[in-house]
Amino acid sequence: MRSPRRSCPSRREVAAGDPPPAQAVYRTLTPLLERLPGAQRPEDAAAQLAALVTGPPGSSGRYVERGVEAQSSPESLDPDRARDLWDVSAELVGLPAA
Repeated sequence: MRSPRRSCPSRREVAAGDPPPAQAVYRTLTPLLERLPGAQRPEDAAAQLAALVTGPPGSSGRYVERGVEAQSSPESLDPDRARDLWDVSAELVGLPAA
C-alpha cells in the first residue's frame, strides 16, 4: 500500500506503485482536465480545503466555492429533500431511517 502524499503527483511524477495503464490515463487526462473552464490545480483545491478545515470556529456549515463563501442551491436548503437523502443513505448502509 502506498503511503499518503501531501499533494497529487504531477504529470511527470505519477506514483511508482500505480499500474502502467493508470499512469497512462493520468498523464493523458490531467493536462486536458486542467484546461476545462472552472478547473483548478489540485494544489490550489487542496490549499482551499485545508484552509476551511483549519479555519476559525463557527465557520462550519457554509457553502464555499473556490475559497469564497457562496449561496447554496435552493435544493440544498429543502428540508424534504434532506430527509429523503438521509433516509435513502441510511437504508443503503443498513441503518434504520429516523
